Amino acid sequence: MPFVTPWFPEKVLTPSSGLLDFAISMRPDYHRAIIDTVRYYGWKKIIYLYDSHDGSILIIDCGLHEGWSTPTIPKFNHEDPLKVTTNEIAWIVNLMYVGTSIDSLVPFILMDNIGRKGTLLVTTIPKIISWLFIGLSTSVPFIYIGRILAGIGCGITYAVMPMYLGEISSKRTRGPLGTLMAVLMNIGMMLIYAIGLWISRFAMAMISVCAPVLFLLTFMWLPESSVFLTRKNKLDPAQKTLQWALGKENVDEELEEVKRIVETEDKCSKITLKDMFREIFTKVQNRRAFRIAMIVLSALTLTGAAPILAYQSYIYEEAGFEISTNTSIILTGIIIVLSGGACVMVVRFTGKRFLLLMCAPICVLSLISIAIFFELQSSGYDVSRFKWVPTVFVVIYVFGYGFSLNPIPLAYMGEIFGVEVKVPAAVLNALYYAISTTAVVKFYQVMQELYGAFAPLWAFSAITFFIWVLIYLFVPETEGKTLEEIQLELRSIVPILAHQYIYDEAGFEISINTNIILTGVAIVLSGGACVMVIRFTDKRILLLMFAPICAVSLALIAIFFELQSSGYDVSRFKWVSGLQSSW
Repeated sequence: MPFVTPWFPEKVLTPSSGLLDFAISMRPDYHRAIIDTVRYYGWKKIIYLYDSHDGSILIIDCGLHEGWSTPTIPKFNHEDPLKVTTNEIAWIVNLMYVGTSIDSLVPFILMDNIGRKGTLLVTTIPKIISWLFIGLSTSVPFIYIGRILAGIGCGITYAVMPMYLGEISSKRTRGPLGTLMAVLMNIGMMLIYAIGLWISRFAMAMISVCAPVLFLLTFMWLPESSVFLTRKNKLDPAQKTLQWALGKENVDEELEEVKRIVETEDKCSKITLKDMFREIFTKVQNRRAFRIAMIVLSALTLTGAAPILAYQSYIYEEAGFEISTNTSIILTGIIIVLSGGACVMVVRFTGKRFLLLMCAPICVLSLISIAIFFELQSSGYDVSRFKWVPTVFVVIYVFGYGFSLNPIPLAYMGEIFGVEVKVPAAVLNALYYAISTTAVVKFYQVMQELYGAFAPLWAFSAITFFIWVLIYLFVPETEGKTLEEIQLELRSIVPILAHQYIYDEAGFEISINTNIILTGVAIVLSGGACVMVIRFTDKRILLLMFAPICAVSLALIAIFFELQSSGYDVSRFKWVSGLQSSW
């Protein structure tokens, strides 16, 4: 429901009548937002506050599905009588993400026809059925079906929530509200880690199915969204809904804002879906928003969190550390929840971009440490004194991921796209999320079987470092800005990654055209050299040798422009950009 948030941003609610016998005062600083007084809430209002504004129970259920594979995978072929191959395990993990891409357009069609309440209620159907399939299945294909249905239900939730929160929240609270979604999902993951490790697949599914059932049984009694009622020209019910939700009689200001939202959405609804997709690629601010979305979503998916969390039991067992695998898994669940909560508390002061730039290197160093351990172990070195390394650095990686790379991208999704392209943007983002996560999980499984655990971890290290550089170059700060201010900034941002902009800003004596030609020649010669030597060298050696070269080159270019932008004299080092780009 619009204007109902956990912190009631920038408002102080007081008792308006005896009928609404409650008093609640929220501090405007969301990080200290606490309930000072709650004299009375009817059960409907409690459910309304904790269910309707962000579908928290549904998001927690998404976390249950996301984390389900971690405690379940080790049980296959052992406590669980179901016989599953390693390839089938990878698809059991992946098919949930495939499901999220299947229903890309469904939530937007439903929201326009049956409203927000109806859409959320419909979402519970595939979620409930998925848990029944997962719990009762006696064959792998039925688990496949359950995971796909889970993905469909979660996909609707993922598509609606970031856009919804971005529209209803103020610029003071949009950051924490956006990150709250990831925190709730992490809570679901932690719960299933803590419960699922000790009980059977059937018992775990029967407990988990309570979440969507509880949401269905409680949410069905609540009123429809005032936005949907206003769109249907039911202004009196819309006004009563706002009065009931906000606990005050005078809701003229809020109703007028709802009317403006509906008017804007109605204008956009006249544009065909084909024209909306064209808008993404024809308008400069939309192209830049889409580029930012791809970068931050890559931080969410391509950094390896999905396979590392899903296969972490194998990582711990292969390392052979004294702490039990179950304890380590529960520890990662606790850490990802605590780090997400910490993100909500500090994001307003630090900004989202700073958190991304701070946590990406933490993840890179953690991945490198784990990769080095398994590389040495597979090479026959005695690493018995360092068995703690994978467990400790997986926890550190999870902290960095949960503190920034997990919650921040979801917050960006609700902010950077204009109203006219929110639908196609959400569709494309959902598809990219599903495809990239599926590819990363399958990549981990194949590389781990062919070379060992260190191979995919080295790849994730290089990818995360590259994403860190892209964030530094391309992703702007949006914290504390209105949606209009963000759109204006996107129209004015000057791209700096293309060759000509890098060379032009560096001011090196060699002409821009010469530098561009040089990079072209370098890429052709290096490709030819690769073809000539690949027969005599291991492909893995080439990757391990040249990935650090690329990393060092990018770091030097970034340091050059950082110093230049800070006012230091870098005139003697203008050659850095051209030489390192060629490298």
